[in-house]
Amino acid sequence: MTLLVTLKPITSPPINGSSPESSGTTAEKPPTPLHSPKSPDTEAQLPKSKLSRLARLPTWISFWLGYRKDGPPPGTPQEYVIWFWSFFGAFASISLIQALFGNVSYFVERGVPSIGATAILLYGAIESPLAQPRPVIGGHLVGAFVGVGITKLFLLLPTQQLFDELSWLAGSLCCAIALVVMQMTGTTHPPAGATALIAVVSPDIRNIGWLYLPVVLLAASIAVVVALLCNNMHGRYPTFWWTLPPTPKTPSVFPTLPLSQILERGSTWTSSTLQTLTDFMGQQHAQQTVDVSKLERGELERNDRELARTKQDAFSKDDPREDIDEAGERDLADCEVVIQRSNENRAGDMV
Repeated sequence: MTLLVTLKPITSPPINGSSPESSGTTAEKPPTPLHSPKSPDTEAQLPKSKLSRLARLPTWISFWLGYRKDGPPPGTPQEYVIWFWSFFGAFASISLIQALFGNVSYFVERGVPSIGATAILLYGAIESPLAQPRPVIGGHLVGAFVGVGITKLFLLLPTQQLFDELSWLAGSLCCAIALVVMQMTGTTHPPAGATALIAVVSPDIRNIGWLYLPVVLLAASIAVVVALLCNNMHGRYPTFWWTLPPTPKTPSVFPTLPLSQILERGSTWTSSTLQTLTDFMGQQHAQQTVDVSKLERGELERNDRELARTKQDAFSKDDPREDIDEAGERDLADCEVVIQRSNENRAGDMV
């Protein structure tokens, strides 16, 4: 007798009113906070209040304003592409500014502002914080405002000759004050120093006075607009419009220490170094002293020997006993001769 047992799969109870057939044999686990699915578009998950204002614009507009939804593209373009668009941007911006200020009657009398150094930054260093729209436009406005203001104050001097004599002081004050104001307002732009200085040294700019500000504003705006079109063809410009984004801190190659430990180690190293130098100098001084003492002692001994030899020579010349000894020797020799002769005579007589 054979028993047939039929096993039925155990199904989980329906979830949220769904039937077992719809849920399947295995129920999917709900995502946990640690294993939540990641969406490639992280900006879509952010609330609208935290999204960039440029993200709300259409892509064909935000692209030319420097916004990239997926961040900057990986890699860098070819160098010749960068060179081409840098040349084209600088050429186009300077040409537009010269055409505007050279042909429009309103600007002909006011001259062309200095914008060449700005073009170098805008099209040659597009990622530099000094080449972004806020420093470019704001820096030139600050330079023009300070330059015209200082010039107006110096023009209150009694004579033109006195103003010419003090123009060096006015130009120095314009550049220095403009630099400080740009640092305070976050609009530091190196070419804006020339904008402030031209307001003093150029008679044409002194004549137009405060109308120099809209002229500079228009020229800087044209340069920025051309930069938006050309720089975004091969990169991203601007990197920021108003606030510089925080840069991640890279780990330093050298270990960082608190200031107190740095000062303590510095003082310890300084004291040990000074002690080593002091010991070395003391050893050198002692060695030099020994060498000098040896030389002096040898010199003294040599002088004593020479003095003794001199005294001995002088004593031998002045001593009378030497004359006595010489006379005695002569007498002794004469006696020996006499004795020898007498002996010879005696021998002859005996023969």
